[in-house]
Formats: sequence, C-alpha cells, structure tokens
Amino acid sequence: FTSPNPITLICTEKPDGTTNLATLAFWTYASTAPGKIVFSLNKGAYSLELLSDNKEVVVAVPGMELVNALIGCGTSSGRDVNKVEKFNIAMRKVEGTKIEAPESSRLLIHATVCQTVDADDHVLHVCDV
Repeated sequence: FTSPNPITLICTEKPDGTTNLATLAFWTYASTAPGKIVFSLNKGAYSLELLSDNKEVVVAVPGMELVNALIGCGTSSGRDVNKVEKFNIAMRKVEGTKIEAPESSRLLIHATVCQTVDADDHVLHVCDV
C-alpha cells in the first residue's frame, strides 16, 4: 500500500547536452530547512552513470499527459535511445540549469546531489534543493 510513491521522471544531462529521462518511484522529501530530497536508483541505471559525472538533477512530477511516457521511460534505457524523441515529449527550459524537463510537468524540483549511499541493489542520493 505504500510503494511506489507517486511516480515521477528524473531528468539528467547526457554528455551531448540533451536530457535523459528515467521513471523514478523511490523518492521523498528529506528536509525543509535546508530543502532536501532523497531518491534511489538501480545500480544498472544509465541515470546513475550520468549523475556520477554531473551531480545536477531535475525531478519532474508529471501530468496525466505523460502517463504513457512514464511507462516507456521506465522500460527503455537512455543509453540506447533518445526518450524525448521516441515518446514525443515536449520539453521546456528549467530556470537555473541547462537540463530541460517535460512541458506537462506539474512540479519541478531542481537539485544537486550532495551525498550517495550504497543501498545494496540501489544507490541512495541525498540532494540539496
């Protein structure tokens, strides 16, 4: 009954400057002063690789328009495909970062990874918002 949390998209920057999208279910708020979020990525995730180079991320809480894209982004790898193009996702700029996010997002959380923790088959990321 408690898992997964509301499913979101995590937006990270690829080496070519485009945005990678991945479906993210394991995330929560961790602190309000200062603002922090926590999320967990599977050790095989391409987004995990991208975050090891660039600690910046945008968590995008999707609108209903993105339901099919959420499923598609969760079942394919950005290492092999441009998900933005494949799932025809309209993107928009996010203030304070080069990372773009889906236009149909209801909430965007721009954050920077400040700590990682090995969590067996996942890696936990603590982020400053």
